Amino acid sequence: MDEEIKKFTEAEIILGSLFTLGIDVLGAFLDGVVIGLVITPVIKGGVTFFMWLWFKSKGDKSSQKIGKQVAKYAVNCVPVLPTTFTIFAIGVYSHNHPKLAAVETKIK
Repeated sequence: MDEEIKKFTEAEIILGSLFTLGIDVLGAFLDGVVIGLVITPVIKGGVTFFMWLWFKSKGDKSSQKIGKQVAKYAVNCVPVLPTTFTIFAIGVYSHNHPKLAAVETKIK
């Protein structure tokens, strides 16, 4: 390992989870008021961008792949579901447990 990754602490996980869950609740409320279908993807996209910056500052190289970025922004267009919280939870778990979250691609 050329560079030590900085793992997320419990406090960061709790604060990040509460913030992203709050954004998802706000998005669900705005989706109930029809105007949210236009505003919510923009808000969730902004939060996803700042999550990417946070993960990048922690040394997560896998979050920089273009396929993952496109998938994260595309899923933000799904109304009502807590997509921002789910993206954060999966990202933190795979960042803190890189060996468990790694996908084996070698053919034996």
